[in-house]
Amino acid sequence: MAFSLDKGEISDGSVRWIDHASGQRLALTHLDASLALPSFDGPARLDLTGQVNGKALKVNGTLGAFASFLAGDPAPTDLALTLDASSIGFKGTFGTAPLAAKGALTANVKDPAALAAVFGQAAPDLPKGLGRDTITAKGDVTLGADGAMQLRGGNLTLDDNALSVAGDLSFAKGKPRIDAQIDAGALDLSALAGASGATGSGEASSGSGSGTSGWSNAPIDATGLRALDGKIVLDASSIDFGTAKLGPTKAQITIENGRAVADLRQVSAYGGSVTGQVVANARSGFSASADLVAKGVSMQPLLSDLADYTRLDAKADLAVKLLASGNSQAALVRSLSGSGDVAFGKGALEGLDLVGMLRTLDLNYVGEGAKTIFDQITASFTIANGVLSNDYLELKAPLLSAAGKGLVDIGAQSLDYTVTPTALSKADGTGGVKVPLSITGPWAKPKFGLDMKALSGDKVDAAKQDLKAKADAEIAKKLGITPQDGQSTEDAAKQKLKEEAAKGLLKLFK
Repeated sequence: MAFSLDKGEISDGSVRWIDHASGQRLALTHLDASLALPSFDGPARLDLTGQVNGKALKVNGTLGAFASFLAGDPAPTDLALTLDASSIGFKGTFGTAPLAAKGALTANVKDPAALAAVFGQAAPDLPKGLGRDTITAKGDVTLGADGAMQLRGGNLTLDDNALSVAGDLSFAKGKPRIDAQIDAGALDLSALAGASGATGSGEASSGSGSGTSGWSNAPIDATGLRALDGKIVLDASSIDFGTAKLGPTKAQITIENGRAVADLRQVSAYGGSVTGQVVANARSGFSASADLVAKGVSMQPLLSDLADYTRLDAKADLAVKLLASGNSQAALVRSLSGSGDVAFGKGALEGLDLVGMLRTLDLNYVGEGAKTIFDQITASFTIANGVLSNDYLELKAPLLSAAGKGLVDIGAQSLDYTVTPTALSKADGTGGVKVPLSITGPWAKPKFGLDMKALSGDKVDAAKQDLKAKADAEIAKKLGITPQDGQSTEDAAKQKLKEEAAKGLLKLFK
């Protein structure tokens, strides 16, 4: 039966809906609405204002073919809806038998948790950077009868993270599943670290000076991993995870029943590259694992971000397998297990001058300004319960070699390690005197000790003479001088400086 309506109005109306099974209540109050349908086959116009459970609501919409829509067929649709501070707009076609829509969608959701609460629903507790405060979306959408949605040419903003997205959303297993290709700029996911930096109430200090710092005990909330399933291919210019920072990244992330697997296909990090797999599992508590291979990674900024440790300045190649479980950063670190191999190229160990210490047998060659320059370090290690054990370390330097072994308690941020440097006294770079050096205490401020029992008086003198001769030879080579018989390197250097100064004065008078 065809009909028309010049104008229908509702003033200060109300509608209440109660779901007795769930207890959900929906109240539409202070309702003012007008509906115009000049022709049954023509367009219909709806304008509505009111409140939904106390939050302001505004709806403006047009159906281009009312009769077709009433029959369930797709009809031209232009809809704008505002609820509290959030809004959604759609322009395209919409039908009800079956439910289907296709067109351009815009959405701006402020405080998703509060918006969900308006309808008596609990929103996923997403961390900052994944839509906790703001979600905006724009793109071409297709909605199917089963609630599935396709997005093409999409622009999505999650808090401050901007993404270009093409993806599909479905509800086959009763919860959202996302399959998407995401291109992003700089992503800030630092909230995933679960730590905010204050001490006292279970959170860690910076740990840069006193050596009394600890890992954060702030709970890690990984419930967001259980909110959805999916497979996401990600291409980002950079990612900040809070405890680590990545450069250009290509990865595939698979989420299934609260377990996320990131396959790192191409990752730039700290001047090098990383490949491998990282897993975050929130199915029962929280656990994480990594199986990674890194090439040419700058260790000083990496260790500074991960462990607030800045004494090692070198590029490294390493392979590690790690596993940890716990609901805080501290628990994860103290449960850490795994193994690895590492090789450092030319670099420096800051805070310790092994050459000066061995040459003088003086422990004062530590602290700010002291450093050991090396050509290469190779090592292998295992980790159990947050304690790294190293039975093999080899250091090669211009004036000495060194071997090391001991423990690094990552959970307690402390050291119990012994380095045995050897003075290179022979022409082939072998031989010399060995002096064991112990390194103990907090890694931010370690203590050093020499095992003097390992040396006799003659060996002490030999060590000093051998290293002094090597040092003098290096200085002479750099300055281009050759000491005469009986002349010290220092005297030869002074003589050369006087000669150069005299030459300079003569040039002034020419």
